[in-house]
Amino acid sequence: MSRKPERGKGKKALQFVTIDPSSSRGRSDTRRIVRSHAGGWMWRQLQAARENPEANPEEDLLEPGPSAAEENEDLDRPTPSAEKLNASVAGSQLEPQAPRDSGRERIQRKRNKRAHMELSRVSCDKLDPFQCYISSSPLSSGLVSNSNKYCLSVLWPGLMPNSSISGAGHAGIEGWFSSSLGHPALHSAMLFGSYSHRRIMWLQKKQSNFSADDEKQMSICEADSITRINKAIQSPSEAITDAIILCVLCMANNKNEAPLGPDFLESPFQSPLRSLQWLDVYGRLKPHPIHQVGLVQLVYLKGGLETIKLPGLAGVISFSDVLAASRSLSQPLFPCISLQEGEFLTLQDVINAQHPVLNVDPDIISELPITTEMQEIFSASRAYLALVDKYQDGVYVALDMLADFRNLVQWHIMSLLPGSKLDPNTANSYPLYESCRLALVIMGVGVIFPLPPQSAPLLELSQMLQAELQSTEDMAKMYSPVSIKLIYWCLIIGGIAAGESQERLWYAEELRRLAGPYGLPSWDEIKRDLKTILWLNRACDFGGRFFWEEALCLR
Repeated sequence: MSRKPERGKGKKALQFVTIDPSSSRGRSDTRRIVRSHAGGWMWRQLQAARENPEANPEEDLLEPGPSAAEENEDLDRPTPSAEKLNASVAGSQLEPQAPRDSGRERIQRKRNKRAHMELSRVSCDKLDPFQCYISSSPLSSGLVSNSNKYCLSVLWPGLMPNSSISGAGHAGIEGWFSSSLGHPALHSAMLFGSYSHRRIMWLQKKQSNFSADDEKQMSICEADSITRINKAIQSPSEAITDAIILCVLCMANNKNEAPLGPDFLESPFQSPLRSLQWLDVYGRLKPHPIHQVGLVQLVYLKGGLETIKLPGLAGVISFSDVLAASRSLSQPLFPCISLQEGEFLTLQDVINAQHPVLNVDPDIISELPITTEMQEIFSASRAYLALVDKYQDGVYVALDMLADFRNLVQWHIMSLLPGSKLDPNTANSYPLYESCRLALVIMGVGVIFPLPPQSAPLLELSQMLQAELQSTEDMAKMYSPVSIKLIYWCLIIGGIAAGESQERLWYAEELRRLAGPYGLPSWDEIKRDLKTILWLNRACDFGGRFFWEEALCLR
């Protein structure tokens, strides 16, 4: 899935512009061309600086902050009208808006840090040809320059991870920046997104810095963005451009409010790669529901994600959609789109991923009393977690592939129909389907697509799973040995997710009851069975063993 930049196109000739001074349209077109040309020039200078870091040792440094490598750790769709779209975006109100890694992740980050350090050492000369500044910008040129640096060196490389060991950036980084230079609404929305991200990084990770003045500038950018977007969408032809869709995406994922929940909350799962694509940041930010509705309408009006041409945009919207579905326990609205242009992935791509040291534990997936669709999702989840394990052990696995596989697996998990929506024959044939689906969703939001504890609906899921298991417990005598293993897995996953709630005691008691007069098996025996279904040692062992010991102490 790696895509290398074309060296032969590194230099472009100067573009000469003719203009009719008496034409306002001519002046507008010329400004757009010059800004786009300047953006491309800046990007080539930036790439050259990365390949030759010795060329300018006296570069200005970005404010202290993480590099991309440092951080990477029912479906009814009525056709909306342009009038409804305008109302959904225009109704926005102005309101005032960072995660933790394991030791292994810190080691891996340090290995990659040197390759990416040049991105955070961009001189103002190279970043700002013609000052890369829109005259109608809501901020001064210095503030714009700092925000541009942050987007280019921190925010976007983390959101669209690269696929190359050499550190070649995603095409979306250049594409998004160049587009913003000729589009005032997108320019303001990018500034707002930059400030919002930096604010969470400061509040949650104590990285970078965010002052009261920054808070004020963020609100100014938000107000300016909304005004310009509302003006742009008055024209249906301009409303469905990629640039406007990107504007609304920035607004939809960055509500100008305090982040969700208290900082001290911890997940019962010790999941790796929590920062991949800034999942820990955007999972903590409050989404803006009005702008989210507007985004969905815009994409539908355009003809779907497949019609979007701006590099990386469709993939990021798809990621955002999976995030929203995971938080709200709903089905995704859009198809799953790869970050890599032209790539259309299936679960079989994940299952069949070839890796020289990949060693997946033996499984009993094909024997589980669940639908073939769910069996395939289990197999893909196991393959993805095996790749994560190798990555955490220091084996090179492309981050863009991990992100694509993660998003695809989670998309399929959240797309599974609830048991109540299955046809009666299927529901009767698989009495454990819904229990298994809920436990799989817990693994999804807790381990595979690890939401921050402030937004992960783990307690709600544990309560739903408890109710479902209680409704089927009378049939326990009919279950096969494989089904009993599956129930053990559901109980332990549910017990971990229950945290310190009262539901946890029920899970422990039910675990003891299922064991019968012979008592609970040893932890090693139980864990061996868990790994034949779906388990990640580094994420689940601590919580699982602690819960098992609690159940062991019950009388």
